Amino acid sequence: MSIFKKTFTISSLVLIGAILGACETVPYPERVANYEAKMRADYVGKSVDALLLAMGPPESSYTLTDGRDVIQYLKERSYTTGGGTYTDYHTEVIGYKTFKRDDGSTKQIPITRQVPYLRTDPLVSHHEKCAQRFVISKAKIIEDFKWEGNSCF
Repeated sequence: MSIFKKTFTISSLVLIGAILGACETVPYPERVANYEAKMRADYVGKSVDALLLAMGPPESSYTLTDGRDVIQYLKERSYTTGGGTYTDYHTEVIGYKTFKRDDGSTKQIPITRQVPYLRTDPLVSHHEKCAQRFVISKAKIIEDFKWEGNSCF
């Protein structure tokens, strides 16, 4: 095999690997399962004190009719993206220059100029929220964990 073919083959394999690696993402159901498994492993079955020491005081709590408690941690943030402006350019033909060839034929070549124009990205508002709820037994042991939102993990 020639050096050119070897180099081309190796370069192609590296490029394909880079492209496939860039496309690799963890599917949403798997991310959910990983997050829930980690939270359950870290807190469920442990004293509520471990949770309070790790996450601080909760934003709210409620006592259920059977005497268990539910404590909730809530994270929210809103932000805006976009709104930036930048200059883009459009090529505009402003005329043609005609050349005469040695054989007598002519050729036209376009004369162009770059015309600037201002572009603006649209403003997009985002709101992220994560509510984490822990069910605490009467013995102050964490029994269950639930969550909702779009920014927990």
